Amino acid sequence: MNELNELKNPDKINENISKNDDNKVTKNLDDLDDLKKLENLNSLNSKYKVYKTSKYLTKKKVEEIIQKDYDEIIMPQSIYNLMDEKNKSSMEKLRLCGVIIKTTDNVGRPKKITKYDKDRIKELLVDGKSVRKTAEIMNMKKTTVWENIKDSMDEIKIEKFRKLIYEYKELLIIQDRYGSYVESLFLELDVYINNKDMENALEILNKIIIYAKSEDNSVK
Repeated sequence: MNELNELKNPDKINENISKNDDNKVTKNLDDLDDLKKLENLNSLNSKYKVYKTSKYLTKKKVEEIIQKDYDEIIMPQSIYNLMDEKNKSSMEKLRLCGVIIKTTDNVGRPKKITKYDKDRIKELLVDGKSVRKTAEIMNMKKTTVWENIKDSMDEIKIEKFRKLIYEYKELLIIQDRYGSYVESLFLELDVYINNKDMENALEILNKIIIYAKSEDNSVK
């Protein structure tokens, strides 16, 4: 009966949960020796912040990193060596403020690829392959594939659209149904695509699809 009353009063459930949590917190606090332990506990519960860089850090940038409470910095070994030589005081300040400094060879932008590889990636995506599958075929990381084609996604989408149009055109030609009516639709469609008017382009494509699926040439 109590459970039914609780289901009818969700606010009561939340209130009970809140009270139980408060009791647990109070008990845990009683077990702490001093305020320092509480500070350490809060520190562990906070989000661990990592700053990645491939550039030399100025003193101003170091101060900014410290003020924003970053826990860790990751930089290339070459930058670490340069910082340790040219800006040793900042490196020491970071360490004194509890910032962990790590080095890696994988910091920075994903590698550039050749034009041939880029064209091949676009070709695979236009053919309907996902970024993950394309990365597998090209033996690359997904991030490398994406970073090298993300600015071309509109172009790739239009090419996929053109490929679909070409397939319908081929179908109608094979069926010997590529007459003046459907030809005018394809010409109109091409104009919309060139103007990147995809809304009207899709409307015309829908007419072509209806015509292609019809049993005779009278559907208009």
